[in-house]
Amino acid sequence: MKVEFAVVSDTHWRDRQPDLDRLIHRLYGAHVILHAGDAVSPAVIEALEEVAPVLGVVGNCCQPGLRQRFPLQRVDEFSGLKIGMLHGHLVDLSDPEGVLGHFSADIQLVIHGHTHLARCQRIGDRWLFNPGSVSEPRGGSPPTYGWGTWEGGRLQLQHKIF
Repeated sequence: MKVEFAVVSDTHWRDRQPDLDRLIHRLYGAHVILHAGDAVSPAVIEALEEVAPVLGVVGNCCQPGLRQRFPLQRVDEFSGLKIGMLHGHLVDLSDPEGVLGHFSADIQLVIHGHTHLARCQRIGDRWLFNPGSVSEPRGGSPPTYGWGTWEGGRLQLQHKIF
């Protein structure tokens, strides 16, 4: 079964606004949306849920409503693809092996946020992915989000310019 998933992080919006509506429009077609933290407000998650179910983790800037809803890290499986996700504010993101080490070796894809910088790095047979930030990109990078496709045991990841 083919699974399409959107990956966002560090949206930092506090309420519904035109940029959030624009993002929602771009995420149609995703079976699930993975939010790697700092959605900040429950209103952002509720808006994204108009497109698809949202699985998320808590970031360092999340309001109490999200801290009650989402864990610090999680593992999910979709048609055989095992995904681990954390925001990254409690780990050394400059150490890729260390980030991967927060999850068991059978996790094929580890997603994080926090840096606001896009990352797609293969380490052995595992992937480390940061979608970047649609609202507050850093380091002169463009605003980005991620898109993944899992089909027939093959994973494709890409960054999309917002």
